[in-house]
Amino acid sequence: MKEFKGKVAVVTGAASGMGLAMASRFASEGMQVVMTDVEDGALQKAAAAVEAASRAAGGKVLAVTCDVANEQSMTDLASRAIAAFGKVHVLCNNAGVVRQGSAWDQSMDDWKWVMGVNLWGVIHGLRAFVPGMIAHGEEGHIVTTSSAAGLVASSSGSYTATKFAVVGMSEGLAAEMAKLSAGRIGVSVLCPGGVKSRIFESERNRPAALSEKGYIAPEVAATLSALAAPDRTDQVAPDYIAGLVVDAIRARQFYILPMQAHFKKSIHERLDALSKAVEAGPRTDG
Repeated sequence: MKEFKGKVAVVTGAASGMGLAMASRFASEGMQVVMTDVEDGALQKAAAAVEAASRAAGGKVLAVTCDVANEQSMTDLASRAIAAFGKVHVLCNNAGVVRQGSAWDQSMDDWKWVMGVNLWGVIHGLRAFVPGMIAHGEEGHIVTTSSAAGLVASSSGSYTATKFAVVGMSEGLAAEMAKLSAGRIGVSVLCPGGVKSRIFESERNRPAALSEKGYIAPEVAATLSALAAPDRTDQVAPDYIAGLVVDAIRARQFYILPMQAHFKKSIHERLDALSKAVEAGPRTDG
């Protein structure tokens, strides 16, 4: 996709952070944007601001409250988007939550909540929108938000599991789209490091039905508190990320990897370890 004006984008997790920044950037390009989030009040306020700011560019906004972890909610979102704008060209599966703690200390509710949003939310998004994107025959793009924690393990068992899964699913999706859409639909996976967002305040939107919380070690809690500090200077602005996403769509770039040096170092170390293990491993081809 080189031309954005008049096209339609759907962004999940759009009430704040990177989702809001992506929606704002798309609207400023003259796109019609469906902004969705589970946090209704914040979503309505954000959508009104985005539409007002993009009016001169011709951007239009539809705000739809939606729980990405719920299949029917995502199916309804797709119906609303098609009813309003006819078709969808860009899908940003961006909604995400985090719950710190080791894999064995996290409660089943912790696992169900994080898996529901971070992994099933992506699955529901693909199932709800991709068939229509293939069918309408126009150029399009799918952007899936993972994390640096999708390339190198973090201290959260559930978060790491979901983000690694999203990277693998996106790699498979890119290969599928190259065949099924004859290259018309591109795919990108976004794996940012530290970004100024409210990801570490995810508990504000945790469903009451999944309220049981597992144990968090004191040292992990201290790290979480530091990561959530509003005055941190080592995190990048969501607007910067949104610009990279637009550039990646135009360039048909798969990996979008804006991250701090310590993440890069850890990823290189992991890749080196994998490479050495592969070379040292037994041959199975005779």
